[in-house]
Amino acid sequence: MDANILTSRSLPLASANKLVRSTYQLLALALFVGGATAMLATALQAPPMHFILLLVGFYGLYFALIKMRNSAWALLLMLGLSAFLGYSVGPILTYYLAMPQGGELVATALGTTGLVFAGLSAFTLISKKDFSFLQGFLVAGALILLATIVIGLFVDLSAFSLAISAAFVLFYSCIILYETSRLMHDPNANYVLAAASLFVSIYALFLNFLHLFAAGGE
Repeated sequence: MDANILTSRSLPLASANKLVRSTYQLLALALFVGGATAMLATALQAPPMHFILLLVGFYGLYFALIKMRNSAWALLLMLGLSAFLGYSVGPILTYYLAMPQGGELVATALGTTGLVFAGLSAFTLISKKDFSFLQGFLVAGALILLATIVIGLFVDLSAFSLAISAAFVLFYSCIILYETSRLMHDPNANYVLAAASLFVSIYALFLNFLHLFAAGGE
């Protein structure tokens, strides 16, 4: 696929609108694929995915997507990433659905995720505010959260789990603002990478809202 199809070279209003539309169309397809594989894993009672396998699979697919972002492989890698992450959600859903009022809990987390994503996206698109100033915060936040995950492999951080989940919610909410803003302001924005980033943000928001609401209901 020609690189000019995947990458915005200039951002007049018509080009920005086309980039936004392409991003959200691909995001909708990715959410459908991810939802389908999540339901499949739930129906099959799939065992939880090992944390190392999840990290290797996610980062392997994501870095491959970055490398191949200007080729036709990018679309296949995007859908592969969506399917992989969706399948990883299945065992988590099985766990929460087995709780008292588990269905209500999952529905609440899903609805909250949708409202947060729609609200942040709509605010950015309507206001046309440039959130590029968040880049430094996001880099620092990513490093801090990654360090927290690594430390959690060796130290019990369960006492701080709610605070960590809240931090993830804040971080990925900022990612949504930043990525949506880039679609309108950054001439180098790539719609496949933007859709992937937004998909991962929705995935992370949903899981962390599940954790927060489950803890709040105890």
